[in-house]
Amino acid sequence: MPCAVRATLTIYDVRLVADVIADIVNVFGRADGTGHVVTGAVWEHFPDSERMFKPQLRQTPFVEHDERALRTKLITADLDGLIRETVLDKANGLTGKTVIHPTHVAAVHALSVVTHEEHCDAIDILQTSSGGGATASTYRTR
Repeated sequence: MPCAVRATLTIYDVRLVADVIADIVNVFGRADGTGHVVTGAVWEHFPDSERMFKPQLRQTPFVEHDERALRTKLITADLDGLIRETVLDKANGLTGKTVIHPTHVAAVHALSVVTHEEHCDAIDILQTSSGGGATASTYRTR
């Protein structure tokens, strides 16, 4: 695989690897007390001076918070791929991310913080009566 492609793809873009990750999470990451903590793999990329694909960070959130320079810095450091893969790790049931490069720690830690919405969802679930049934979340998104 050419280096320019590797810097913009995540392990979830390689279908065979994504399927293996799903199997590992389903077998070893059981939530019934018999499972294990399964963390995301180290993000590996090979920087190239020429990008083949578009940056993976949308402009809108950075413009809204007047942080265009931060977006540019993240893309220049090739961290947009790491950010995307870390978000996909969490969405696919992986708990945490293995990091070996010091420049990756801040991004992974920032993306691992429990959001206020997630916290409120957890409280809502814990406070739901044992009678069952569905209730709307505090943020009304679920």
